[in-house]
Amino acid sequence: MKLKYDVGDKPLWAQLFDILLDRIVSKEYNAGDKMPTDLEIMQEFDVSRMTVRQAMNKLINEGYIERRRGKGTIVLEKENKVVRHSWHIHDLPVGCAWHR
Repeated sequence: MKLKYDVGDKPLWAQLFDILLDRIVSKEYNAGDKMPTDLEIMQEFDVSRMTVRQAMNKLINEGYIERRRGKGTIVLEKENKVVRHSWHIHDLPVGCAWHR
């Protein structure tokens, strides 16, 4: 899959996120597998390290992958996905400054 560079398309990092997520969901990258390195992804898609980092950080924040020192970036098991944003604004108590 190729990235679209036309004006008005999704940002490159968001397109890259979608591609990598599709590879995880379709089991091209299985749970426990090492993801390609940032450099390998940069070369495959001809993008900057910042673009790769933004896409990878979103995958980390959504609990699909985890960076492990000395091991690389690992695909997480679906049931072990880390939920970073587990609450919703409407779950806050009534009267809370943030409640709507």
